[in-house]
Amino acid sequence: MEILQTIIILGDPVIKKNTKKISKNGGVYYTKIWKEYELKAKLQLSKFPTYDLPYPVELHFKFFPRTNRRFDLSNMVEGAQDLLQATGHIVDDDWKHITPVFNGEYGGVIVEPGIPRTEITIIK
Repeated sequence: MEILQTIIILGDPVIKKNTKKISKNGGVYYTKIWKEYELKAKLQLSKFPTYDLPYPVELHFKFFPRTNRRFDLSNMVEGAQDLLQATGHIVDDDWKHITPVFNGEYGGVIVEPGIPRTEITIIK
């Protein structure tokens, strides 16, 4: 097991799927909550270098939400993976490239009212 990179996105994690809406004409859009989080996260991610990763890799997700609210981990991971792909940190989030991990030393959920964030550790 080799740690390739640890990425930190500051801010209360937002579930992309829960902010998805359908307009009256049938188009899909995301609410202001996701759009603001996405903008801030992409700005932060741009400060982390991108690498030619030796796929497949594991993405270990550790979420530090502000409150103890209930959420679906797989939905939380989906948005984070989309952000990593959009910023070039991963080439694709399909099963051939990524195995998401939610528990263990580098994964899980810890309530952190002071510094909410998402930590993503890329491991080979």
